[in-house]
Amino acid sequence: IQTATITVNVDLFVPAITIDPASAEICPGTTITLTANDAESWEWQPGGQTTQTIILNPVTPDTYTYTLNASSLYCIDKEATQSFTVFPIPSANFLFTPPTEACTGENITFTYSDDPAGKDFAWDFGDLTTSNLPNPTHTYQNAGTYTISLHVDQYICFNDFTDAMTISPLPVPDFQADLLEGCLPVTVQFTDFTLDAFPNATYVWDFGDGSSSSLKNPQHEYTTAGLFSVSLSVNNTDRCAGSVLQSNLIQVNPNPEANASADPYLTTLDTPEINFFNQSISDSTIQYYIWTFGDGDTSHLENPSHIYQAAGDYTVQLFIETVNGCLGDTTLYVALTEEVRLFIPNAFTPNGDGLNDVFEIKGTPVADFNLYIFDRWGGQ
Repeated sequence: IQTATITVNVDLFVPAITIDPASAEICPGTTITLTANDAESWEWQPGGQTTQTIILNPVTPDTYTYTLNASSLYCIDKEATQSFTVFPIPSANFLFTPPTEACTGENITFTYSDDPAGKDFAWDFGDLTTSNLPNPTHTYQNAGTYTISLHVDQYICFNDFTDAMTISPLPVPDFQADLLEGCLPVTVQFTDFTLDAFPNATYVWDFGDGSSSSLKNPQHEYTTAGLFSVSLSVNNTDRCAGSVLQSNLIQVNPNPEANASADPYLTTLDTPEINFFNQSISDSTIQYYIWTFGDGDTSHLENPSHIYQAAGDYTVQLFIETVNGCLGDTTLYVALTEEVRLFIPNAFTPNGDGLNDVFEIKGTPVADFNLYIFDRWGGQ
């Protein structure tokens, strides 16, 4: 009997692939490593690499499948496959309204520039405040330049975007007037007390009487009577401006129109009393009267009488003051002459003897007179 021995080698080789990261999920720009188990030879498809390990860096989001063709000492062309997915990097771009500049206390809307579905958001507004909303609204309380950042997560991928915004202070206008009421004309000094105004801020005053000013601390003269409201607008920038209105701030009272008369204007020392009459016109009540009669005497009566002691020309003045403190004055002139003394002869002898030849009327103080002569029957 003849015998023979045959040795049979059973190769249990099965190709296997190890992937790193093990989740088989990456983002564009991230490498993924495929490593085959020990073998005599390897071939990867696609690509045709023949190394045990390949490192891939796909940039296009998609699902990729790689096939390993491996051979051991006895087993040839055994295959294994491995798939992995490249997820997209989300956009993190955003816009804000108003663009580039806003004011303190103003609502600013931040708008995500892509579809927010399936994404997580982390906003940092640069002032220690944050938000997780896709389109948040934020208000800055302090002026400055802020860096706003947005972090967006979408599954395993993320992205970041930053932008800057300038916040200008919103001015809070305020002012004072050194005089709130007066008589025509009224000059008022206005002083600005605006909070958070830039050194180069612009000012617009409206004085309520049709006049305006662009000065910071203007002076204004009111030349018409009335009750006036005053407003001030302050602009730090074209956008950041504030205004204030102080209603019925300035009361301008009209001056009284002083006027007076005398009865009589001309008299003699025989009848030295003259009556004076106030004829002033005023929109408000006159509370004080002062008459000066030109001879050192005065009166506070509204309609006084005065007796002069000496002949002469006198300048009389009336000063009035209303309850609002407004003044007026007027001047008139009166005169007194000496007593009139006349001598009128009742007969004369025009015979040329030098005695009583002329009918002559004598008197003082007479400047002019009219003489009418009648006969005994009344004929002139």
